[in-house]
Amino acid sequence: MEGRGTNGLIVGASDQKAIQKKDPGGRIWTTFVECVSATGRFLSPLVIFKGKTVQQQWFPRNLRPFKDWVFNTTENGWTTDETSLKWLKKVFIPLTRPANPLDKRLLIINGYSSHITDDYIWEAFSNNIHIIYLPAHTSHVLQPLDLSIFSPLKRAYRKRLKALLAEQFDNSSMAGKRSFLECYYSARQETITERNIRTGWKASGLWPLNMSKPLMSPLLLKNSNQPSTPVATKQDSDLQTLKTPLLEDYANEEALWSTPRKAHDYQKQAQEFARVIKAMPSDRLFLRKVGKAMDEQAFELAVAKRKIQGLEASLEHMRATKKKRVEIDPNKLFATVGTVREAQRKVGRMPLDSDDSPEEEDQEDIHHSINVL
Repeated sequence: MEGRGTNGLIVGASDQKAIQKKDPGGRIWTTFVECVSATGRFLSPLVIFKGKTVQQQWFPRNLRPFKDWVFNTTENGWTTDETSLKWLKKVFIPLTRPANPLDKRLLIINGYSSHITDDYIWEAFSNNIHIIYLPAHTSHVLQPLDLSIFSPLKRAYRKRLKALLAEQFDNSSMAGKRSFLECYYSARQETITERNIRTGWKASGLWPLNMSKPLMSPLLLKNSNQPSTPVATKQDSDLQTLKTPLLEDYANEEALWSTPRKAHDYQKQAQEFARVIKAMPSDRLFLRKVGKAMDEQAFELAVAKRKIQGLEASLEHMRATKKKRVEIDPNKLFATVGTVREAQRKVGRMPLDSDDSPEEEDQEDIHHSINVL
């Protein structure tokens, strides 16, 4: 979801059947189709935007990070039967073509409706691809991506998006959409690694083959998420530390006397310090003045930061955002970086990586030369 950085929390009375939720953020969905292998490889993603056609203003000027990605649009930003078939033809089959045409390939997917159409199954059969469908409601136990990739990927994406939304006031703007794509790219670079991919396959029991892995999963065992004995958390230990320690222990309490990061931390330490040294009224007054000075400085910094953010946002909006539809090559089915770059040139928005256009002409040949072990 483009307009939300973190999961929300709704609090209301238990006797009410419905609670009104106010949400000023955007709710535009964009789908990213990912595919990984048991050898630790991952394929180029398919990005599905919500809209009628792919628009050049959705992309940043630097297109080099997305040169192997493909893009498409649907009415609601979700995948469709047609899009899934296109992905199979133009992404999975070319990128996983074996050196020996007689070698078989195995594709493990869920039973989503777009994966079980006659055209989809026939295309796989025609290319010597065997399909295994995961049982319904078992993705959280059997799908490697769900077990080791998607959780850290979403966490990293939300962290970056949260910082982005703090800088931009209109998250539905074209600048926000471009930055949203960059957020996902950064999170993907950090989390979709060979080590994480292999960990997911091992945890699912699919490879190396281990049937006991999913059967003994804590997600399936009864009450497995409720420990029999309470487990002390770091937060509990911190509260226990700050409760009422002995006076002779204050000198060695690093957690209490650490450098304060916020005004609240300073106030807490100042109160404890005044109590320990049995401070005189003049000493307490001095500590209060120091705290007040910290508050004033923090306020001035916050105001200055907000002004800078406003100026940066205004500057971004002043840049050229002329709309231009991306013309898709009928032979390729999806929009690529090459077609996006051409649309940007037509509106005078020169991409930063315009010098690497010859690479796009060879992209299809590169895809055909990639083999799967």
